[in-house]
Amino acid sequence: RLIGDLTIKDQTKPTTLDVSMKFMGNHPLGGFFDYYKGDWVGVEASGTLLRSEYGVGMFAPGTSDVVRLEISAEMRAGGWN
Repeated sequence: RLIGDLTIKDQTKPTTLDVSMKFMGNHPLGGFFDYYKGDWVGVEASGTLLRSEYGVGMFAPGTSDVVRLEISAEMRAGGWN
């Protein structure tokens, strides 16, 4: 779990996302492109939020106030020097 603050339209609220690691190791493209050399991790995070809590619920309840947030990311270990 990732716990932190999420800011949307100047509204900051505590948020919890479920995170899972999908990959850790050499990037599949590392043998072809220098950019991808080194160790990488792939993660996915997801959670839900209420649009109205962030000031974007103008059409609720005409549309759902609940929004599912999904993030997929890959990151290189150690960054770039």
